Amino acid sequence: WAFGAIVVLSLIYGIALPKYGIMGGVHAGTWRGIYTHKNTLGKMMALSSAVFTLLVLDNSKNRLVPAIFLGFSLVLILLTTSKGALVIFGMMLAIIFFCQVLRAQYRWLVVLAGSIGLASGVAAVAVALNLETIVVDILGKDPTFTGRTLIWASAAELLKSQPWLGFGYQAFWHGMEGPSAYIIREVMWIVPDAHNGFVELALHLGLIGLALFFIGYFINVIRSIIVVRSTTGIQHIWPLAYLANIFLANIPEQSLLKSNTIFWVLYVSVSVTLFMPTLAESEGEEPQARFYPVSVKNGKYRPIYRRAQATRHRRIAEPSSSRGVVEAER
Repeated sequence: WAFGAIVVLSLIYGIALPKYGIMGGVHAGTWRGIYTHKNTLGKMMALSSAVFTLLVLDNSKNRLVPAIFLGFSLVLILLTTSKGALVIFGMMLAIIFFCQVLRAQYRWLVVLAGSIGLASGVAAVAVALNLETIVVDILGKDPTFTGRTLIWASAAELLKSQPWLGFGYQAFWHGMEGPSAYIIREVMWIVPDAHNGFVELALHLGLIGLALFFIGYFINVIRSIIVVRSTTGIQHIWPLAYLANIFLANIPEQSLLKSNTIFWVLYVSVSVTLFMPTLAESEGEEPQARFYPVSVKNGKYRPIYRRAQATRHRRIAEPSSSRGVVEAER
């Protein structure tokens, strides 16, 4: 409902109130909807598109409404002209497909995972060899990512003076009156933040804080893969998809530990729900039959279905006498 409201209001602002819904100046003609910048709307619509994609896959009876909002979300991404939002949504679609692969039987999982790994390796080599062409010609960016690499280099140089604990939470960016003055003089414009979530986190909390975040992040990734593998519901794909989103979204922009933003709230909620029992587990049942390779006749493999614990507890031994039958019936 929240993403649906964002989509509707952004369309209204862009059509009926273009003074507020469409940007001017350097980004003239690009949509920002109900937000202050087109990149914020792009990030939200990438997230919205992934949510409505999951709803389309989950709801077999009423797919029309989620499909309509999915279409509107994609249209808004195009109207923002945000290439980063398209890349993020494409990666989230790939994660959704990868989660379906994780739920395959063991022998198919090995084949599919190997194929995906090989294709990913080839794609990574191709991107590395043609990085400048992709950035400049396809994404329409300059090699410095609109000056971001200069900010990152200056921040890394300044971080050497406070490497372990950083400069304190929200104690860095205070214009020419704070430590940020060094970066502003280097890039020669008023920089509001590091334009990278991980660099920003290091400036606030140092390398120790950054390391603690990555430890928690990778624990969440491993836990989300376990949840996907051991469940069948489409809703259990959401945590892994969102973890991919927050990682990619924090490369060109920053939303880690940022106040008044939904992205950090969603990350915390995903982290908490990953360690909460699912409905099936809370009822004492296995969420789904898990597949393990077991050799049988002709060298083939077959899945082992684990019986639910509740079924095992309710199992009653067959009585061996008529007296036992009467007692069992009672």
